[in-house]
Amino acid sequence: MHLQFRRNGMVRHLSELGKRTIDVLNLNHDMLVEDRKMVIARSLQPLKSRPYISRSQAQRLLEAIFMPDQQGCLPEYCGAVHNALLQYLKENPSRSK
Repeated sequence: MHLQFRRNGMVRHLSELGKRTIDVLNLNHDMLVEDRKMVIARSLQPLKSRPYISRSQAQRLLEAIFMPDQQGCLPEYCGAVHNALLQYLKENPSRSK
């Protein structure tokens, strides 16, 4: 793993290759950061309204992030949403039982 997408939309490098990737692709450009942040917030909103989710529900959510639509396209920023969901569940273990 070379990149970590944060809930605030920023991308953090986990290796030298990740750092170069962020720089070359300008992944922390203001517009990309803001777009990722909005998509992540929208994706996590249903979780915040529940008192908890089961581990199996969390697993299904994680798997659904990478499900292509009818045209075979993945959801926008699916990697970032996946990272953010993992981060959220890790930071809020009492919400996942």
